[in-house]
Amino acid sequence: MKQLVRLILFLFLSLLLVNCTANQANQPTTATNPPVTSTPGPIPFKIATANSAGSWYSIGRTIANQIAENNPKLKVSAIPSKNVMENLKLLASDKASLVFGYDYHVRLANQGRLMSAFPDAKPEKINIKCGVEITRMPFPDYSQPMRIVLPLYELPIQIVTTAGSGISSLADMKGKRISTGEPGSISAELAGYIFNSFGLSMERDITRTQTGLRDSIGALNEGSIDAFMWSGEAPTPEIAELATKDGVQIVLVPIAGEDAIRIMAANPGIFHPANLPSGSYTGVATDIGSLAISVVLISMEDTKAEIINSVVKSFFENRAEFTATWPGAANLSPEYSLALLDAEGLALLHTGSKQFYEDNGLLK
Repeated sequence: MKQLVRLILFLFLSLLLVNCTANQANQPTTATNPPVTSTPGPIPFKIATANSAGSWYSIGRTIANQIAENNPKLKVSAIPSKNVMENLKLLASDKASLVFGYDYHVRLANQGRLMSAFPDAKPEKINIKCGVEITRMPFPDYSQPMRIVLPLYELPIQIVTTAGSGISSLADMKGKRISTGEPGSISAELAGYIFNSFGLSMERDITRTQTGLRDSIGALNEGSIDAFMWSGEAPTPEIAELATKDGVQIVLVPIAGEDAIRIMAANPGIFHPANLPSGSYTGVATDIGSLAISVVLISMEDTKAEIINSVVKSFFENRAEFTATWPGAANLSPEYSLALLDAEGLALLHTGSKQFYEDNGLLK
């Protein structure tokens, strides 16, 4: 039934646009309104990043400079954005050629399930020519041929509490005061997957607050919450600072064993197993099992392979330049980059990226 409704809507809009175009074509040409001609120029190539104060924007600007040097026919620019959802919308609507995002969003996009990653998204109005306006969700329920260009780094889930909270497992979080991250953040999104896996409601089964990392750390230090959830590289400097405060003994709640299996089974294609190593923070003396997602660069499938190959190749050939704005680049080898993807992620690599890894003997 949904498919029939979409087909009828598509045919209606198509006929309307054809009629609109025909009417415009029949308008007389006058001396004051001559036919418009254009001279071919550089092709716009926009890279959607994040807010201009973040590391993604800095990395994106460096990538933009490198692409421009190797592709003079492209007009390259790095543009700030509100969040990952905006990045994906820009990419899907051909308003950006390369965006920062997460590996599992690419999987969901190709399965026609991308909307499920943004449960709080509101319908938006789309303007069509001739004054027609329709309302739809940001991502219609059909597949988007997005591809992974370059895996950059891993974001493990960190559930941080203190020794006196009584929380040593995921089950212990029921009835506690938990910060799940700012509304719309990746931490909040992943927290939703985890709680749903256990049949727990963040509205009924915990006392939930939704604050950013610094506010969550302050609340935990003051004792007004029992734990907070954070998705970020380990060690995270702000958490490391908390761990060194007098009288504070932080505890990382493990997501491992049967708990990890249950979460991954309930959310196929979202997480992969990860590890928070011993010594990540003061007082963390053993490895802590967790789950993670990967930060990746994303393009559409039809982006030219030679351009994507140039992006990946220039990144690894100029890592020192990236290290100035993003220290993690120093440790990002082609081997480690490829290891951030599972088999499903590898199947979604862009053709230009595959060529790079094949040329370096890492893929067959």
